Amino acid sequence: IIKNNWVVGLLGHGEGWHNNHHAFEFSARLGLEWWQIDVPWYIIELLEYLGFARDVKVPMETRKYKMSCKTQNKFHQNEEDF
Repeated sequence: IIKNNWVVGLLGHGEGWHNNHHAFEFSARLGLEWWQIDVPWYIIELLEYLGFARDVKVPMETRKYKMSCKTQNKFHQNEEDF
């Protein structure tokens, strides 16, 4: 099972949140929570602010919530199968 890893996230400048990319493939941001350090995202935000990037996409809070519920439900369903 692939999971996000805060140690790799910190040392790898955001790469530890790569699992978020698989959940939200369209998102330019890998660190979806305030505590998930994501240096490439900060650079993209700066480029957007300076006008060098536009139409940058990130998931809405409601979508993140729905995905977290799917993950939890999937986990609980797997427990029931055993």
